[in-house]
Amino acid sequence: MDTLKRELQRRDGLNTYTGLNGVFVAVGGFNTGYPAVIITSTNGADWVYRDSGVINPLDCVTFADGMFVAIGDNAVTTSNNGVEWKGRRTLVAGTGVAFGNNTFVAVSRSSIFQSDPIVRLSLGQDFSLSISGMADRTYRIEATSDLDGAASWQPLTTFLLANSPFVWRENGTYLLDKRFYRAVWVP
Repeated sequence: MDTLKRELQRRDGLNTYTGLNGVFVAVGGFNTGYPAVIITSTNGADWVYRDSGVINPLDCVTFADGMFVAIGDNAVTTSNNGVEWKGRRTLVAGTGVAFGNNTFVAVSRSSIFQSDPIVRLSLGQDFSLSISGMADRTYRIEATSDLDGAASWQPLTTFLLANSPFVWRENGTYLLDKRFYRAVWVP
């Protein structure tokens, strides 16, 4: 991998790489004002360029909790598969990113930033919801019957997550044609 790293740095200005979930991802770029470089490989030898969704070089990438996260010069971009990336401009020039305790932490030249805690929902065979997240935090479960954007999310319950996972069940859901849920951290 050291030979690969040197070649990628020379060719594409790549700064760092990671490999998990059967995908290698390398990020970088040469110049401010130009699209960041992201390339991926499934074997470490054959690389494919991806649309990073951001302008300016990326400094680092990590994979955790089913998500690739890359940060750089006033940009962050994310992907759940390493192929399709969603970029966002930030006011921070990040130089490092890591994951722990259900949250991403990014380091810039002068600050440390932490994402909201990641909350996971899973549906049980008995149609109960299992909510996993950071303990001793308050979460709200919301639901909607339509994801077309016009529907609004309705709060169903708020609870303190003492132990993870927390199992919850909505009464009467068997009468509904369809139902979508989300869990929201309540600061």
